Amino acid sequence: MRDTGYLLGQANLVLFDLESTLLDSDTATAVGFNRAVREFGFEGEIDDTQSYFQAWADIQREDFQRYLAGEQVFDENRLFRTSSLLHLMTGEQQSADRVQKFLATLQEETRKAWAPFAEVDWFF
Repeated sequence: MRDTGYLLGQANLVLFDLESTLLDSDTATAVGFNRAVREFGFEGEIDDTQSYFQAWADIQREDFQRYLAGEQVFDENRLFRTSSLLHLMTGEQQSADRVQKFLATLQEETRKAWAPFAEVDWFF
């Protein structure tokens, strides 16, 4: 393992990945979502999970407009979207604690799945 402190101390430039330029964010999100759904206790077939992932994408796209319009702050918007998804999946309103737990699991599993695109020269 490389000494990242040394590397960062020598860096003249730091790049941030925007809109899936370096990291395959779409795949990481799909993998993280599937893992979170399984950890949440969903026992359906993979086709069901994929349909929920599509619903998640649709909910994100629609609800993000509330954030852009200034109707919700970012964290409130994420929780609202997650609550909407869990309601769709279970047919029941979930507690705020359960919604936060699912969102935290989704974020952690997505981070674990982050990987660069094959053509990216990755050195960590």
